[in-house]
Amino acid sequence: RLTRLLAEVDAIKPRVLLVDGLPFGSKSDADDIMSLIAKIRDQHLGEVMVAAISDSVMSDQFYCAEKEADWCARILNSCFDAVIVRSDPMFARFEEFFQPNIVVEIPVYHVGFVPPSEATADRLFSDRRGIAVLAGYGQHGPRLLQSSIEAQKILRRTTGEPMTIVVPGELFPAMKDELEKQAEGVAGLTLKYDVADEEFEMASARWCVCCCNERTATHVMRSDTPAIIVPDAPRNQQENTERARRLVHWGAGRMLMPWHVNGASLANEIQQLMKFERRKARFNLQGADNVARLISQALYPQDPLHPELGAGRRLH
Repeated sequence: RLTRLLAEVDAIKPRVLLVDGLPFGSKSDADDIMSLIAKIRDQHLGEVMVAAISDSVMSDQFYCAEKEADWCARILNSCFDAVIVRSDPMFARFEEFFQPNIVVEIPVYHVGFVPPSEATADRLFSDRRGIAVLAGYGQHGPRLLQSSIEAQKILRRTTGEPMTIVVPGELFPAMKDELEKQAEGVAGLTLKYDVADEEFEMASARWCVCCCNERTATHVMRSDTPAIIVPDAPRNQQENTERARRLVHWGAGRMLMPWHVNGASLANEIQQLMKFERRKARFNLQGADNVARLISQALYPQDPLHPELGAGRRLH
């Protein structure tokens, strides 16, 4: 792998290297990536800005032991020129979750979230209908799917609202027969499998039930649909739960812990959600454009507000 990477560097001679995750994620690739960075610097390939793009400021990797955080800080200071964090600082900041004993000497940029798709961003939904359920494929995904069907049996008698359950591709076709048998004869219930545009399903509904990974959280932010947020993770993992708490704090909906999910509890939460008025928090969702702008400023420094990128640090 390292041989292939070094060959690509020789062929491309990059001026910018973007590394996704390191040093916050798995260490399995750390030696290869650091060898790659050293080669780029040794060859003096122009004004190279090396940036570490954090996958999620709330990753459980940030709840690491003190020595792990110090190791990450040393790698940042020795190998990288900036940290680009895919988050709105109003929602969560890098320093909340990363607190080493060593000062991080390179600039940290919160560029905003990067939605997985732009397809739904400008759509206006004047005729929202029913309840959408977007279960994840984590530990509690199957329970949420089955509980949603049971909840619809209750809700159909009391609210008359239809429900659409989106079954993720990772759980299809393993659960298809079981779910369809359970859903047989339930009025107003539709099962959809491996949907390409989950955000469309959420945004076209009046209410939704969803998990809370990074991808789904951006759907909640963009759709303005009031949500029951179920942080699908084991009790000893904090990432999804922390993200869900913050969405609830900013008025996105209500939170239901996965081990409390059953048909009755979910039906009750949805009925409470129908009385809920969602607040209009506007988070920065232009992360992709902002990263591109930072990289452009590093290569062609024109902006006096960011002198530490680009010409401010030469690698030769």
